[in-house]
Amino acid sequence: MKRLNLAFLVDRPFSARDVSRYGVLEFTQDFNVYVLDLSSMISQRMTPIVAEGVQKPSDSYRSLQFTDKHSLLFFLENTPISHYIDLLGVGEKCLKIRRKMDGFNAKRVKFFLGVLPEVDASKTIYFRLKTGFLKGGFLKRVLGYIARTVLFQFLEPKVDISVYSGSICEKRFRPSAERIIWAHSNDYQLFLDLSSEEHHFGKKKKYAVFLDQNAPSHPDYSFHRNKAPVTAENYYTSMNLFFDSFEEKTGLEVVIAAHPRTLSRGQLSPWGKRQAIVGKSPLLVRDSALVLAHYSTAISFAVLWRKPILQLTTREYVKSYRHNMFLSFSKVLDLDVVNIDDYQMKEISTDNLFNFDEIAYAKYTNLFLKSNYSDVNNLWPDVAEKISSNNTLY
Repeated sequence: MKRLNLAFLVDRPFSARDVSRYGVLEFTQDFNVYVLDLSSMISQRMTPIVAEGVQKPSDSYRSLQFTDKHSLLFFLENTPISHYIDLLGVGEKCLKIRRKMDGFNAKRVKFFLGVLPEVDASKTIYFRLKTGFLKGGFLKRVLGYIARTVLFQFLEPKVDISVYSGSICEKRFRPSAERIIWAHSNDYQLFLDLSSEEHHFGKKKKYAVFLDQNAPSHPDYSFHRNKAPVTAENYYTSMNLFFDSFEEKTGLEVVIAAHPRTLSRGQLSPWGKRQAIVGKSPLLVRDSALVLAHYSTAISFAVLWRKPILQLTTREYVKSYRHNMFLSFSKVLDLDVVNIDDYQMKEISTDNLFNFDEIAYAKYTNLFLKSNYSDVNNLWPDVAEKISSNNTLY
């Protein structure tokens, strides 16, 4: 039987991490796989900023870069694509590419595996206007929002197959999908993989882990043309002072699960003498006594391993467009939020510090990480097989 061709459509060059987190190699078991890099066609802003480096050449799949629509059309005319994984963003150029794929009868597949909680007011016009103002470039954001909601929604090709993780997806996205695969999140898969390992991270003493998000200078800010919600000078001063006090009161060492871009080569660590470790967040959470966090997606690991969470914010964060993210996580997980610029250490009770709400954690898992509908055990091999066999009706 002839194998079908499947393409990943991306608006920025793939990194080695992308190959893993989107299951590219697993899809090659069921399809001839192509990664189509359309970044040059879409925007000069689509320059990758990846610590892991760009993907290495592979014999398992083909990676192709297109600089104009003519070369893309030539490829599609000569290489029939049965399914395409839509990893493109929003905008006129992305819309045109999707419509071209629709014209070649390629089935559109969308992943909804990293869904996060939202505050109830996040869909209101007032909330969107306020958030757009705080991000900067207010007028362009308003015009872009109008174009996406009024014009693009009528021109966007339908989604043929949606891959969902938590049950919240049914409420947020179902109207856009004809077929559904209930799976689970990448974090849930890592949880499964690492839970079976017997070795521990290696720290003999109990410790608290902080989930660093590179808050003052995350590359996504420039990519999305957003202002940074905090300044480096204020942020790192506040965080390190808090960690000093926290360690003194609790006796727990604070270990930093560092964002890759925080520790640039040749620069001093902004965390001083504290141990900062890159690329080990799941293991650091698994073996910790307590998790300190803002609104990192890695909070999922704390939920899955049932670790208590203390949520930290700052004055700058409270005034920023990111404040709603703190509210979202704190509400659904019933978390205490400490403004480290406006608190007394005595307010942090060590008696309650290690408690968590089991009911809230279980609800979060079902809503965002793995729905009760899911029968998937091994994320990407199972999803690839379901797409290939077309056993996707819900």
